[in-house]
Amino acid sequence: MVICMKKVWVIGIILILFGLVFTPVISASNNNSESSSKVGRNYQPLLIVEFKGSSIVIKNIGDEPANNVVVHVWFDGLIFVNKDITGFIDTIGSGESYTFSWGFVFGIGPVTIHVEVTYDGMLEPATAQATGFMLGSLILGLS
Repeated sequence: MVICMKKVWVIGIILILFGLVFTPVISASNNNSESSSKVGRNYQPLLIVEFKGSSIVIKNIGDEPANNVVVHVWFDGLIFVNKDITGFIDTIGSGESYTFSWGFVFGIGPVTIHVEVTYDGMLEPATAQATGFMLGSLILGLS
């Protein structure tokens, strides 16, 4: 009897959670144009970080601008100049992108490049990582 009651509780909790998760989607599918226009929008910035040559492209694919953006780039490997770089961007608008160049970096050997991007109110940073081979100021085979 105890096992049966536990199953009932578990099934009940799952049904309640299922209802809470999918209720906004179901209620937004009515004929009210105001609520229908909100379906599929997240009303916040959403940043994507990509490597492009010796720079980083930060794209905001969210619905709101990202304000006070902080870009932190650091290199793991035998780096002699500019191992740790931090930059600041005032705003990246919705649908816009920003190219951040890390400038002159000098080293030799295998290297891992780490990027962390945050903005005001962001819960978790947008991150990216790539590896390559440093030959002076050139980074070869970045992937």
